Amino acid sequence: MNNVNIGNAGEYFVAGELERRGFTVGVPMSNVKDYDILCINKNGKQFALQVKTTSYGSNK
Repeated sequence: MNNVNIGNAGEYFVAGELERRGFTVGVPMSNVKDYDILCINKNGKQFALQVKTTSYGSNK
C-alpha cells in the first residue's frame, strides 16, 4: 500500500465512526488543503477535520 491509500483508509475509517456516533459526514472526492472531513452534529454545529493516518509493520 502506498501513503495515499493509507491516508484514504484512515479518512474513511474516521468518517464511518463519526456516522456511527450520529454525525452527518462529508468526505470530499478531491484533495482539499485545509480539511479531510466535514461533519455536523445533532445540534447543527459544523466541524472541519484533518485526519493523520499511520501504518504499523510491513505487508511484505
